[in-house]
Formats: sequence, C-alpha cells, structure tokens
Amino acid sequence: MAYGEFGIFASVIADCKLALSKRRADPVVRCLADQSKVPFYQIHLIGTGAQQLVNAGTSREARANNRRADARMHKAEEAKAVAANSDC
Repeated sequence: MAYGEFGIFASVIADCKLALSKRRADPVVRCLADQSKVPFYQIHLIGTGAQQLVNAGTSREARANNRRADARMHKAEEAKAVAANSDC
C-alpha cells in the first residue's frame, strides 16, 4: 500500500469513528431532552471520534474506556462561547 493510499484509508477510518461518536451521543441528547426536559436548542452535540481519548492504550479495556458519550452543562454565557468556538 502506497503512502497516499494509506492516507486516504486513515481518513476514511477517522470519518467512520467520528460518525460512530455522534451516533453514541444521540441517545444522550434524546435523554436530556425527554427525561430532563432540556430544550433541544440548548443542547450542542460535539462528536470527537478518536481525537479525545481517555485511554490511549490498545487493550480491550482501553478501547472500552473510549466508547463513551460525555455531557457537559454550561451556564448560558459559557454555552454561547462554546458554540461560537465549535466547528459543528
């Protein structure tokens, strides 16, 4: 496999991991909206894929640690700043 081909392959894998990250976060968003009555417009979903690992190891346990969805609550002023600095 040539280097260019590897770069394309790595890009596809990264895109897949990002999509999976967002799919994992979707139920958290629904739960916040349905059970906690947080309006959807106040929820900002950010999928990070493999960009923010909590465990950089390659073991089964390390990979399990990284399969997660994080939810953070911000005050209104902080939420505006987070939204302004997000790529989403």
